[in-house]
Amino acid sequence: MSDPILRTALALAAVLLSAGCGRSADVPVPATPPSPAQEQHPVITRGFNFGQRDAATFADAARWGATNARVHLRIPHDAPPGRYWQRFEETTLKDAEAAVAAAHGTGVKVVLTLGSFVPGADRDQHEYWAHPDLAELTIGAWRRLAQRLAPMRGDILGYDLLNEPLDRSVAPRAPVEWRQLAIRTIAAIREHDPDTWIIFEPGPGGTFAGFFDLEPLPDARVMYSAHYYFPHQFTHQGIHNVKGTELTKAQTTVGIRYPLAVGELGGDTWELAFHRLPDLAQFDRAAIARIAAPALAFQARHRVPFYLGEFSAVRWAPHDDALRYLRDLIGFCEEHGWSWSYHGFREFNGWSLEYGDDLDWIQGMRMPPQPAVLTDRARLVLDALAANRQPRRDVPAVEARQAALGAPRREQARP
Repeated sequence: MSDPILRTALALAAVLLSAGCGRSADVPVPATPPSPAQEQHPVITRGFNFGQRDAATFADAARWGATNARVHLRIPHDAPPGRYWQRFEETTLKDAEAAVAAAHGTGVKVVLTLGSFVPGADRDQHEYWAHPDLAELTIGAWRRLAQRLAPMRGDILGYDLLNEPLDRSVAPRAPVEWRQLAIRTIAAIREHDPDTWIIFEPGPGGTFAGFFDLEPLPDARVMYSAHYYFPHQFTHQGIHNVKGTELTKAQTTVGIRYPLAVGELGGDTWELAFHRLPDLAQFDRAAIARIAAPALAFQARHRVPFYLGEFSAVRWAPHDDALRYLRDLIGFCEEHGWSWSYHGFREFNGWSLEYGDDLDWIQGMRMPPQPAVLTDRARLVLDALAANRQPRRDVPAVEARQAALGAPRREQARP
């Protein structure tokens, strides 16, 4: 544009319009949208799923170098009729508030998630998704959480709306009701908190299958998420209790290796069916990219952030194979700019990095002893967390605590 008079006139018109000139008094001026950088590019964060969530645990996680802590909340299952929300206030809200308060000042930000909202209903079955109170309970729970925690949101990374949403009656599709319910839930959160990231797992379960046909949610501050435990025969070997997972039977066989040929799965190939991979021959580093392909395509198409909310390999998986598996998966996250949370920290001993590599425990036994030195698996995650540049990271302190955990315990004299 070369005419200076025309440029001046257009600039003046823009100023007048921005001041409301020519606009009817009853037509609202649209709010200025956040910048694309603010909308779509949170800082990459790395951390843990938490079992314990006291102040000492957050401080110790910071010494490991973590910058996120994914905390699983639970709804009240024992509320008398008409007193659900009172019990929710006394349990879920109180626990959430305590966890966020414990994180304050550590540099570790909290991700809050819930696994169910309807007492007594199996969340993996259609009865849960068809329940007449599902919308009221889901929306009401997150509205109350956002309202209560609004003054503390500086210590909250995100609200993970539902852990591993699954309706087995429609799998491998995501639960039909979930996307629209999530949109309504986000609207309720935004009544009290316009800024905190929403974390959305489309499902089904923790898989990537829901990304094949997913349309983005109508909110600029959403991180999309899934979990990675593929193949479960490797990651969950020796796990007898599979409640709360996608699995329908215990993984009692141990000594499973990685990489793992598909032919060794014994026909249990639901993971391949979910991810539309009938020709996959082996679970290895290349298989990670193929399984995650729908999420990668979705991320590239819509320029949204991604968060791997859970991954692990049970601690007694073959030593070198477990290291290779974790190295492959963490490397994949780093390559693609994904945030991640290892499962888990001070949680079930089968996943915890503070326990040894031996198969020294099965369901029903007393807790196993803890070693005096960090395992290679723990060192691998500890090294990966260094990418956070967490100022409170203190490897000697981590080593000293592990030595204390492994110190012989004196038996107290009996009276």
